[in-house]
Amino acid sequence: MEIYYQGEGKFLLKLKQIKVEVGQEIKVSPETGEPYVISGPGEYEIKGVSVTGWQAGEKEVIYLIEMDELAIGYFVNNGAKLTEKNWDHLEGMDVLLVGFEDDGSLVKKIDPSVAVVMKAMDESTARREKKLVLKKAELPEETAVFVLDKI
Repeated sequence: MEIYYQGEGKFLLKLKQIKVEVGQEIKVSPETGEPYVISGPGEYEIKGVSVTGWQAGEKEVIYLIEMDELAIGYFVNNGAKLTEKNWDHLEGMDVLLVGFEDDGSLVKKIDPSVAVVMKAMDESTARREKKLVLKKAELPEETAVFVLDKI
């Protein structure tokens, strides 16, 4: 899977026959057929992509996207209030996409294999890339932090 940063807290996840745009809403676009837009809590299955969204505050939704054997979490903004139930959903997350400037505390709490942030608090430990290519079997054991250039 390839991950790109689109700017304004939005990301693009690409596989050969499907792309998923991640932002205030989730847009799943198969190679053939109409795109499907998800804009709230619930469980969805579209062309092999599983998306679960749950309420985490008054207006905040946290999304967990499962595709290409990877569990990818996305926080729309930092207003999310994580409850015990929220934490249960986040266990075993492979990739965390942070669509807002985080002080690093969210990444530390969740401890994913890979974190993609808009801006790293410690630039010396974050790697800057144009895109990120990930495979489940090649994920690092300790959290790797990336800052992606806008496409």
